[in-house]
Amino acid sequence: MSNKHLMIICNGPSVKELVEYGFNSIPKHIDTVACSLAYRHFKEVNWWPTYYCLTDPKVLLHHKEAFQEMILDPSNGIKKFFLSTKLPQLDIDIQFQDPFKRVVDTEWQVTGQAAFKVALMHSYEYLYIIGCDNRYYWDHSLVKPLNGTRKEDNRAIVIEDVLENPNYGIPNYLRKGDITSWLFNHPDKSITSSSNNKVWDELVAEAELKKIKIIDFSNSNLPVKTKEKSIIKFLAH
Repeated sequence: MSNKHLMIICNGPSVKELVEYGFNSIPKHIDTVACSLAYRHFKEVNWWPTYYCLTDPKVLLHHKEAFQEMILDPSNGIKKFFLSTKLPQLDIDIQFQDPFKRVVDTEWQVTGQAAFKVALMHSYEYLYIIGCDNRYYWDHSLVKPLNGTRKEDNRAIVIEDVLENPNYGIPNYLRKGDITSWLFNHPDKSITSSSNNKVWDELVAEAELKKIKIIDFSNSNLPVKTKEKSIIKFLAH
């Protein structure tokens, strides 16, 4: 690995600035790790990250064919796919053909946290975070429970394309027919935050011990000391 800079690209509202800037404009000395269902937008703009994370088996199962296609296509240049393929309590066990040995079997966890761990696995010295806003607005009118499942299984199907979704900065992120994790126990039209939890504290502490300099461009209260408002101004320097 030659690059010392890694950018974590999550899908929250703050990533919209980077979308408008253009992923292809990210400087070549910065490696990238992207998450979850953003691959559809990346395909549309003909750009691919250095690494890819999706650590929700319920979502991965629904997009298995698309990920299999990406895994078999070396031209996208993705070095590793960090994927959570198993969820025994729901009888999920996803198998991929992986001739180029790019799939890293990863435990079920918050995908943004899995992306953060990529920096800890490698010798990166600088870590930039965008789109990890960790706030979610629960609009139950957008989904319905997946057929044949209970609400307690936290699996939902998206009823129609959601062109303007307050939870995402990636255009048309959730689309009709998508299977997504959904917490039906949260009140309708409520907002939850997952920034203040022990896992984030531990991850940031480990990065600091490794002397990784972290800059957070997200609109969140992640336990990161250095925060900036505009990633575009930063990249332009």
